[in-house]
Amino acid sequence: MPRSSVSLDVKYDPKNRPGLFVKSIELTTPAGVTDRHKFYLKILGNVIQESFTGREVAGELKDYQVAPIYFYPITWYDTSYFNLSYLETFVNDLTYEVDYYQFTTIGIDVSVADQGAVEQIAPQLEHLRKKVQFAFNKRGYANTTVFFEEPHIIESDSLPSWATGAMRLYSNNFDAPNLMESEIEVSATENVKQEKMLMEYERFALPEVEEILDAINFETIESKLFLSGELDLEGQIHMPWKKSDKVRAKTAKKVRKAIQKEINERTGAKPKDVRITIDASIIQPDDKYNFLLWDQADREPLEHLKYIIKPEEVIPPLLPTYRQFFKPGLSLDTNSRDFLHFWNSLILNARAENPVQLLLNCGYVHTEDGVGQTWKEALKELKIYLSRRYSVEANTELEIILQLNQRGPRFDGAGELKLNMDELNYINMIPLVHHRSDVRVVTPSPYQVNFDLYFNGIDKGAFGLQRFVADLAKMVHKYGYVELRMESSASEIELDEKLSNKSIAYLRLWESQKRLLELMAYQLIDPNRILFTDESVIVQ
Repeated sequence: MPRSSVSLDVKYDPKNRPGLFVKSIELTTPAGVTDRHKFYLKILGNVIQESFTGREVAGELKDYQVAPIYFYPITWYDTSYFNLSYLETFVNDLTYEVDYYQFTTIGIDVSVADQGAVEQIAPQLEHLRKKVQFAFNKRGYANTTVFFEEPHIIESDSLPSWATGAMRLYSNNFDAPNLMESEIEVSATENVKQEKMLMEYERFALPEVEEILDAINFETIESKLFLSGELDLEGQIHMPWKKSDKVRAKTAKKVRKAIQKEINERTGAKPKDVRITIDASIIQPDDKYNFLLWDQADREPLEHLKYIIKPEEVIPPLLPTYRQFFKPGLSLDTNSRDFLHFWNSLILNARAENPVQLLLNCGYVHTEDGVGQTWKEALKELKIYLSRRYSVEANTELEIILQLNQRGPRFDGAGELKLNMDELNYINMIPLVHHRSDVRVVTPSPYQVNFDLYFNGIDKGAFGLQRFVADLAKMVHKYGYVELRMESSASEIELDEKLSNKSIAYLRLWESQKRLLELMAYQLIDPNRILFTDESVIVQ
């Protein structure tokens, strides 16, 4: 009935299923006489093992605030920040959360100029997660201790002109967005051996002072006082987070006075002989109260570790490329954000005295005789325009390399293919700077796959193709781009009533190119740096 309510009992069996979980419950309610309305309830939780074998940690977290870190990738294929030391520092700060609470959850905010860039971000995010996960693994933490929130995509108009976006990495539970450095304070109670503790008392409710005094080993205190004549006692009270600072301070003062009075009545010692400090600022993650007391003389010295700070190894990233639909008589879209991002990066590199070569790779579909010459003339005009503009803005010369490639099917009957051939009429501008001559590469053997009638394109999961793609990625890092020739063949046996075998072979080639570029993107290689210089189809 409208405005009525119902109670639901839901159970989740956590046996042998540790870690975070998300479950949905589908509810169907009547909406009118015959219609039904569905909606879903989401249940989230974290299953913690009873026999959790965590690391031994020293003391309790008194203050824990984790500063976020920020990246501004030049392109969505930029990995230069992966080796920066502040990423390692961020992971170090998060290990405290794992040590004390068994897991950590990391949030990611991504700022973009427009929502159209969302698909390009996916490979970058995947590599970032793997990088962070690997950093935890190096420190001995299992994958089940690190979780990632779904990224928040934010549209922003305040990005730097040279950046394609901004990324913010933060602790989901202890984020301190206003801090430049994390603030972490740990108490030192674990430096006192267990058998030397003068009190270690736990309750689910705040006890009376008399109960606390009953838990203190006053006999040991008397013995220590007899031997040394004076004592420095240190104590802690761990309270749930909901208790106010006023309650904490009042309780600490009350307990300290009660201990001082009891020692005085037992031994006659004055406050100047037995100095007592009680810290009640520590937050207990459970709804419990812990009371600790020890002699400072029993505290063991802390080990001091030496750290060697590794110098920053910043590898300049490959610059943004720019690609657009192009034909003779058509102008460049020099006001688009993508072009401005590409061009500003060129100019900034020139001002940093980094020499740049620019490869103008142009693709065109052959439609009639003489069209190639028209494209060559258009390409030369474009070279003149870019050279003059660069000379004015960068105050230096720009070396431009021209490359013209005929694309698309070149056989009779290709008109039966229902493809958008405009994709193959383009200008592709590739800056050749920051590619690394020190990268060792081996020119890969041709990748070849045999297939049957139902083959539509190369299998992205094939091991041989994965290895081929990895070799191509190294070549791009070394030379700035790579040229590929693709060949697709079909048998002479008729495969389709409507399409010729050459058309079928070309469709397979077309799909294989797209899949290859997707794989390169997931290797964080800009697909514009993969140049298909020759395409052929064969019937044999």
